[in-house]
Amino acid sequence: MFAASGISYSIDSARLLRDVSLTLSPGEVVAIIGPNGAGKSTFLKVLGGEIQPTDGIVSMEGRNLVSWGRQALARRRSIMPQSSKIAFPFSVFEIVMMGRSPHAVSEESEIDYDIAGAAMARTGVNDLALRNYNTLSGGEQQRVQLARALAQIWTGPKHTLKDSHSDRYLFLDEPVASMDPSHQHETLRIAREFSQHNVGVLIILHDINLAAMYADRIAVFNQGELVADGEAVAILDEHLMLEVFGIHVLVQRHPTLSCPLIVALPEEIAVRSDLITARQERLSEQARKSST
Repeated sequence: MFAASGISYSIDSARLLRDVSLTLSPGEVVAIIGPNGAGKSTFLKVLGGEIQPTDGIVSMEGRNLVSWGRQALARRRSIMPQSSKIAFPFSVFEIVMMGRSPHAVSEESEIDYDIAGAAMARTGVNDLALRNYNTLSGGEQQRVQLARALAQIWTGPKHTLKDSHSDRYLFLDEPVASMDPSHQHETLRIAREFSQHNVGVLIILHDINLAAMYADRIAVFNQGELVADGEAVAILDEHLMLEVFGIHVLVQRHPTLSCPLIVALPEEIAVRSDLITARQERLSEQARKSST
């Protein structure tokens, strides 16, 4: 299990995270949602060891993260950042092979090449293998970075997920931000697929409906605090959306899936809806009183 306990993080007088506790188990997908500036990416940087928390402890498999060697940690946990700027003209294949560096003893092996190829095929970028990474579109670059992150934790004697016996973790920071709808869904299907093979997946998403569709749990951040954590059907409601995101929504049951569907309402419709609801409540109260 990956666990963050009582995490706080401050820069000067600004507190970006305040007493956040969250767990991630192998086999589950947890989505983090929240408005801009809520502390989502900062929290992921703490989990990744990129920054140290002001207070609190991050642990993996019951051991403080700082006690893990960098190579051992990199073999078990991979991170796809929000954006990746590459200064040199690396090819797509070279970028994906970087994910295998924690596993290489002295130089890459045939297994490393096989896994990198499999990761590229799974993310649909194998036809871009020889392209200069910097010439790709934003969505294509994200798929390449996903392939790199997958290759880093893709282990096993037959290079398949189901052959691995160790728990692993995959952290994705807004992985679908520049993708078209088809690739957004395919990326999240890949995340769910990996979760079925001893991988705990943590994803930062802005699309609440995608989070509801693909995550086992949703963690809601607001102003540096974790304000809700649970299944989408249990925590996503009109009050939470208004309080956290400042928008009026209609929460319905998804027509084909067992998750809620969030429909944002224009302000004028939301006000009208509130008036209608208030009127209905008054009529119901009057009817109740008249019946007694």
